[in-house]
Amino acid sequence: MHISSFQGRARRPELGDIVAYDLGENERKRLRAERVTFAELRKPALSIAKDRNFGSVVAVGAALVCLAVVLAGAALMGRLPFALVLLCLVMSVVTLIVYGLDKSAAMNNRRRTPEDTLHVLALIGGWPGALFAQVAFRHKSRKRGFQITFWIIVIINCATVAWLGTDTGVRFWRSVV
Repeated sequence: MHISSFQGRARRPELGDIVAYDLGENERKRLRAERVTFAELRKPALSIAKDRNFGSVVAVGAALVCLAVVLAGAALMGRLPFALVLLCLVMSVVTLIVYGLDKSAAMNNRRRTPEDTLHVLALIGGWPGALFAQVAFRHKSRKRGFQITFWIIVIINCATVAWLGTDTGVRFWRSVV
């Protein structure tokens, strides 16, 4: 097989790698490997990526737990609405699940979740779950355009929550509810 036969080419093959491929023919009717992938890419998509990524998963997970504690503390002190904290928690879990399903669909050539849907879920409070999914599943973490939009959404969310924690934001929330 030739290196150009690899799909995705996330990394170069190494001695001992197990690969899967379709059998094809070249112009001279000789057999060749086509659409080559690493066999581990065909494992279930929802397993957390190992090796180099484990430290990142732990770090992001710890940071998100700290964020949850801060938000819960602000809600207990009356600075943020409990509904907002609950919305963030629920939407993060939903978004994490949707990312996992999309990663599985990507790996098994099934219908994908539109990127706009992933962004809307992040915008309505699911960005912590999206961030964890991007690191844990290594999904949507390399697409530059997607990442730019995602981080703009994170900034909008953080600025909104910070504003809601101010006296003006608290008065606004109470007037709406």
